[in-house]
Amino acid sequence: MQLKKARNELLTSEDEPLRRCYDHLQDAHERVHTANDEAAYDAYKAIEVLEERFGGERGAVAVLGKTLKKAKIAANEKRHIPKKGRGQPTASAESVELTRQVIRKYERYLLDHT
Repeated sequence: MQLKKARNELLTSEDEPLRRCYDHLQDAHERVHTANDEAAYDAYKAIEVLEERFGGERGAVAVLGKTLKKAKIAANEKRHIPKKGRGQPTASAESVELTRQVIRKYERYLLDHT
């Protein structure tokens, strides 16, 4: 919690969506080994923040690339009933890593457009 507070104070006047993404990504990292489902939900929330920033999924993918869509799908799999003959997917760690990649791309976007 101290890390979030320090980061929020440091980034208060900076890009709010980036700050929110960092918070969700930190939550996902903290939960990925303890509560897998929650890690996927946190990753999904970070993707939603970026979609909101760019006016929807289409705009976010146009700027940040198809990895955003892959991250969203991986995080969203936990919310669905498994298909017949398959167990529940274990995509949380993958979704967190893909989401981290998308956030890094957003950081580069901000550096290039400020």
